[in-house]
Amino acid sequence: NQLRLKGHRIISLDKDNTKNSNTDHFIKYDLSNLNDLERVISKYLEKYNYYIENLINNAGIMINQEFNKVDIKEARKLMHINCDAYAILCNFVLRQKINERINIINISSSSSFSPIPKMSLYTASKAFINQFTLSLMAENNNKKVNISLIIPGGMNTGFQKKYSIKKRKGLLTVSFVAEKIIKNFQDPKKILFIGSSTYILYLLQKITSFSSNIKLTKLLAKKFL
Repeated sequence: NQLRLKGHRIISLDKDNTKNSNTDHFIKYDLSNLNDLERVISKYLEKYNYYIENLINNAGIMINQEFNKVDIKEARKLMHINCDAYAILCNFVLRQKINERINIINISSSSSFSPIPKMSLYTASKAFINQFTLSLMAENNNKKVNISLIIPGGMNTGFQKKYSIKKRKGLLTVSFVAEKIIKNFQDPKKILFIGSSTYILYLLQKITSFSSNIKLTKLLAKKFL
């Protein structure tokens, strides 16, 4: 909604339209099946003579279960949505004929720094987003393209309830995170940490050993999972 107030047309791509009331256009698509994704987007853009000026990759699902109990179909679904869709959409945007400046924003998570029990696929998928986005930055020489990695801390989005995670104090509000992302359009930062705990987790990963990081994460998991 904040982007719409600034004059942007918003196209939302989701399998569920109930959460997309503040968009100008809606494409119903389930990202767990990526076979027709590019064709569907291309057809829609051609219909309205649009191109993608700002891409915000924010799709994500979670599996909160020990890995030996995970249904492999659900595992594939997570990787399609959390990883493959990001890569396909970035590739699509970068292959556009770029006349004006474009922004690609990939949203990761502070969990990408932590080996969290029962969330091996989720944390791995977020770590993928980090490395994938950094690699795009390294290979991109087009001054008209800005690529940013946004790493927020835990947000109050209903994710906790949906995936049986204990609600805790200090969760970031969606509006606060949205404000930070919009500011990043105007004053782009390559990497933006949102929330003080996010940067602390990043630093802990850098200064602790693998075994210490696992022990620390286990302790935190007992409290919140």
